[in-house]
Amino acid sequence: MENHAPQELNVRERLERGLLIPQLSEEVARVAQVGYTTRGLRASAREDLRSLALAALVAPRSTLSYATAGVRTGGGHGNVVHVLDDEYLRSTSDKNYEHPDAVITKNIGIPLFVSASDCGALALIDQGNLALGTAHSGWRGTCADVVGATIASMHSSFGTDPESLFVYIGPYADGNRYRIRRDVYDQLHGARNDVGEYLFTKDMLSRCILQGDDDDDEHWYFDNGKLLVARLITLGLREENILVSGHRTMSEPNLFRSHRTEGMKSKGETNYLVSMLLDNR
Repeated sequence: MENHAPQELNVRERLERGLLIPQLSEEVARVAQVGYTTRGLRASAREDLRSLALAALVAPRSTLSYATAGVRTGGGHGNVVHVLDDEYLRSTSDKNYEHPDAVITKNIGIPLFVSASDCGALALIDQGNLALGTAHSGWRGTCADVVGATIASMHSSFGTDPESLFVYIGPYADGNRYRIRRDVYDQLHGARNDVGEYLFTKDMLSRCILQGDDDDDEHWYFDNGKLLVARLITLGLREENILVSGHRTMSEPNLFRSHRTEGMKSKGETNYLVSMLLDNR
């Protein structure tokens, strides 16, 4: 199988102050900002990488007052969704709670961070209802349908209509490099929703899981981003409202950290998707 060559920055993403910035539509950009950290955004032992990412995202484009700590997702590789509201902020601190798999909010100026090293990191923006969701979806989260749980929570909490939702999926592991074994293959094929229906059709899976290129018929290559896009479409999103990064973590070590390729060398280091609601409508 051919290696995935590092891609040039395309017209829908740009590097700015150490962040990969997706090119949002004018309507979406008025209500939210999104960025993905690269190795160009370096933190010393005394600095908080997430705070640096937030500063790079906001300044100098906004004078908005914001909370510097923020809320992080990427904990249990499941489908736990927290609703971040004023009561939640009063009762919970960033240091003393178990990080959920997704967070949704209507609070202006609260930075949401998704930690990801090869996994899918998503920002879900509802410009009509001025709401934001973030989710961490590795293969386990994809099997647990964390994106479905996040959208359902946004609908019940904020009235979000999937058809008007915009989603950005940040850089993730290369689909032709991310190798899975039989146990993961079986879990993807057996994934079901709460009422027992299969999440993914055989056609969806055949486009996202490719047979390995050697004599071992017990391993495959998995493109998590492709499967997330297919799932989002079945949940009612318009394909034109889904922006997938043109970059991949495993084949672009100059830009991103990858646990799959770096192993223990990347322990304690990660990439962050950072996003925040603005009040510029």
